[in-house]
Amino acid sequence: MNADYVQLADKYGCPFYIYEESAIRTQLERLRRALPDFRVLYSVKTNPHAPILRFMALNGVGADAASAGEVERAAAAGMPAEQILYSAPGKGGEQLRRALGRCRVTADSYTELTRLDELAGRFAVAAGVAAMRNDKLPVGLRINPDFSFGAGEFAAAAPGLSSKFGVDEESLAEKKEFFQGLKHIRPAGVHVFLRSQVLNAEALAASFAAVFKIAARCREELGWGLDFINFGGGLGIGSALERAEAGRELDLELLGRLAAELVRQYERRLPGVKLFLESGRFLVGRAGTFVTRIEDIKESRGKIHVIAPGGLSGFLRPAMLNLLAGLPGQTPGPLEPLFSGFDKHRVGLLKTGPGSTGSTGSSGPLKKVTVSGTLCTSLDVLAGEVELPDPQAGDILTVSEAGAYAATLSPFAFASFDRPAELYRAADGRISAE
Repeated sequence: MNADYVQLADKYGCPFYIYEESAIRTQLERLRRALPDFRVLYSVKTNPHAPILRFMALNGVGADAASAGEVERAAAAGMPAEQILYSAPGKGGEQLRRALGRCRVTADSYTELTRLDELAGRFAVAAGVAAMRNDKLPVGLRINPDFSFGAGEFAAAAPGLSSKFGVDEESLAEKKEFFQGLKHIRPAGVHVFLRSQVLNAEALAASFAAVFKIAARCREELGWGLDFINFGGGLGIGSALERAEAGRELDLELLGRLAAELVRQYERRLPGVKLFLESGRFLVGRAGTFVTRIEDIKESRGKIHVIAPGGLSGFLRPAMLNLLAGLPGQTPGPLEPLFSGFDKHRVGLLKTGPGSTGSTGSSGPLKKVTVSGTLCTSLDVLAGEVELPDPQAGDILTVSEAGAYAATLSPFAFASFDRPAELYRAADGRISAE
C-alpha cells in the first residue's frame, strides 16, 4: 500500500495504474544473478508502457516482440536490432516488411521462411542483407518440440503436443534440402516456447535441456550456422495472497544451478551461440498496482456490494477469476494471459474520510464485500467475498499484480469510459504520466 495513492487519485482521477521502477529493477537483478549466461528479453506484450521500455533499453534488456508494432516500440525506446527478437504465428508480408532490418525475425512456419526469403531478396538493403555473412539474412525458426508441460503451475514434463506455434521437431530432418535452397536468408536461430506461469524449476530446466538438444541437432545434422537460441520463458509468479503457503514461488536459484550445468554441457557443441530468455510477466507483474475509488456501497439481501469504476473494463484478469470460479467443474490452468490462478490478486483499501492520512484502515471492522465495477453487466466483478476494513464511499481501492496484462488486456471501449491513466514512478520518486 502507498499512502500517496490518495493524492495521485485526486490529481489524475480514478481509476489509474502505477508502475514502480524500483520493483522492476529488483526483479531484473534477481533474474540476472540466477541466470548470468542468458540475455534477458522483456516481453513487450505484458506492458508496452514507454517509460518501462526505456528502462529496459537503458539497462541492456532486449525485447521479445509479438508484432511489428512491438518491434517499432522497442526500437524507439533505444533497443538495438540484434536484441529485438520478433516471433509470432501468421506474420503477413506487411508485418515482416516493417520489421526487416529492425530486429531478429523468427519464422513460425516453412511458409513463412519462404515468404521471408522472397522479402529479403526484394528489400535487401532495408533488411541489411548485404552486410550479412554470405549476403544472407540470419533468421530464427520456432520449433514445436517433442516435449511439453502437464497441467498446473507446478507442472511436470510431458510428451509433445499439437500446436499452432512453430514447426514440429520431427519435421526438421526431411527439410534439409529446403533449408539449403533458401537464397536470401539462412536459419541462424532456434526458438522454443511452451507455456507461461510455470513454478517448477526442474520442469523448466528439463525444457531448457530439450531446447539445447534441438539446437545441437540443427547445427550438427542440418548444418545451421547458429547465432542464437531463444529458450522462451515460462517463469511463473506465485501467489499474491499473504495466507499462501510456503513453496509457492519459483525456486530461481535452483533453476539457475540446473541451467548453468546445461550451459557447461553444451558450450563445446554450440560455441559462441547467444542464449536468450524471455521474461514474461516476471519483471513487471508485481511492479504495478491498479487504483480506483469507491463511488457507492449498497446492501442487497444480506450481501454488501462495493462499487468502483474500472472493474472488468480496467482490469480484466481479476474479473476473469470470478467468472471462472462460477463455472461448473474444476478450471484448468493456467489459461494465459487471461487466467493464472485464483490467488493472484490482493485487494486493499486506503481510508480517505475525516482525519484520515491515507492509512490502510486496518483498525476498522472487517466486512465481507463484493467489489464490482460500474459497467452494465453482472460479470463486472473485480473481487468476490473479500474482507475490507469498513469500506466507505470515497475510499481508495488497490489491486495488486497490475504490472502485466492489465492495461493491455482490458476492454476500455466497453461503455465508452475514458482510458485510465498510466503512471510511472522512477527510482528517484518522480511520477510521470504518458
